[in-house]
Amino acid sequence: MTQFRAVPRLRRRLKVSLEEGRTAVTVDVSWKGFGAEMPRPLAVGTLFEGAIQYGTAALAFRAVVTWARAGDPQLSTKDRFGARFVESSPELLALLSSPGGVQSRWKGPAPRDTPQPLP
Repeated sequence: MTQFRAVPRLRRRLKVSLEEGRTAVTVDVSWKGFGAEMPRPLAVGTLFEGAIQYGTAALAFRAVVTWARAGDPQLSTKDRFGARFVESSPELLALLSSPGGVQSRWKGPAPRDTPQPLP
């Protein structure tokens, strides 16, 4: 099955700390956003702040939920959601868009519609 994505995504399991002490685990990541699993995902359209844990660093971002899907407890599947970065820390943006970072297959500079750095 061929996947057509505007932005390549890589499967990476990274911890995501969200507001109010909630956590999620990424399923895939790109410089533009991520897909994650968590109990009771946020509603579509929700703007939220968080941090992706990478090693000892907590890399801050602000994102909006673009889709959410309920899991099925009988099939042991978890709830999932997708988020698009609105703003991100310069360190997170560098990590996700650099050829040597998490996006090791990504070649070249990030396109013009990259998230804006956090102030």
